[in-house]
Order: sequence, then structure tokens, then C-alpha cells
Amino acid sequence: MNDVIVSRAVTGPGSKSRPPMATYCEPSQRAIIRVRDQQAGQRIERDRREAMALLRVLEPEPRRERPAELPAHQAAQDPILNAEFVAGLIAGLAISGLVAAALMLGDRL
Repeated sequence: MNDVIVSRAVTGPGSKSRPPMATYCEPSQRAIIRVRDQQAGQRIERDRREAMALLRVLEPEPRRERPAELPAHQAAQDPILNAEFVAGLIAGLAISGLVAAALMLGDRL
């Protein structure tokens, strides 16, 4: 049975000769809000698809691959063991040593 049809009963004389009537019930506010939210979501999805299609059309050339070799100034540096990383490591060890010493002195007092 449809959710908006409340009743199919017909009263009065000659009710068996006529087809049943339906009473219309207005949709609830939650149903209206749910439909509006779905429409907004569909609109966002449609706009996203249109934007992606436009970007595909406007893309001038295929993307170029990165060169196999790095330039000389980048190849010489090790990204992990550079000077800043080592300095930070030493500073972190020094700070952790100071914190440990302070905790040991605080425990004795």
C-alpha cells in the first residue's frame, strides 16, 4: 500500500458499484527535507562531473614523466641524513637527557 494513501474505505449508498476512493495525505516535513537533501546531493554530484569533464577538455597536453636522473645538486644530498636532520637529532637527545636528569634530581628531593 502506498504511504500517502490513508484509507480506501468508501461509505454511503451504492458503495459496491464504485471503485474505492483514496484520501490524500500531505508528506511530512521530514520527507520534504529528505527530498531536498537528496536533490542538493545530486546537484553537487552533477556539478562535480561537469567540472571534471571541463578540466579534461581544457587540459592542453598529457603530463610529462619525471626525468630518470635527478639534477646534480639534488642527487648529492641524502634526504634523510642531511645536516638539519642530524642537528635536530642531537638537539632532541640533549633535551631528553636534560629532562631525564631533572626527573632524577626531582625524585631525590
